[in-house]
Amino acid sequence: VNPRMKMLTVGRILKRLWRGTLQTLSVLSMQRWRACAWRTGIATATGNCHTKRLLRLRALEFKGNSTITSFDELRYFTGMTSIVDRALENCKSLRSLSLPEGLSWIGSGAFVYCDLRSIYIPASVAEIGIYPFVDNYNLSSIEVDAANTDYDSRNECNAIIETSTNTLIQGCKTTVIPSGIKRIGR
Repeated sequence: VNPRMKMLTVGRILKRLWRGTLQTLSVLSMQRWRACAWRTGIATATGNCHTKRLLRLRALEFKGNSTITSFDELRYFTGMTSIVDRALENCKSLRSLSLPEGLSWIGSGAFVYCDLRSIYIPASVAEIGIYPFVDNYNLSSIEVDAANTDYDSRNECNAIIETSTNTLIQGCKTTVIPSGIKRIGR
């Protein structure tokens, strides 16, 4: 085992921090350090086992998980580029999560039927699927990073707006529809 490697355990997921890269292993299915994230079905990754980077969050480990309440550690998955459709579907107790910088795609219904209270969309997000946060009835704050060129939440409207088409694609219970919106929904 590499002495520079550090480990921490969060719930049922074992995370390995090595040279600034976070790797994920399912504690239940992989016990040895050499097992890589792609072998667990949790993530799609590239590179060899020593330099593996998490690229996609898949639904297998999280879908329907009613015990997870917070996933703020997600922000440390700096190599992750996408969250697949319905990845965290039906995580009814999930109230908080932090999306990582570098994330470019959020799949359709990625967080459907969760209990999120607020969401922050990083500047790197270039594509968002249909209704990513639908049925999050307590969602009251949506913010898109001001440096995002594809989406915005102008005038603190608490919504996700596709900038090029002026389409409001996701709102919440405190959304105020700003002037200039041409369409609501896709």
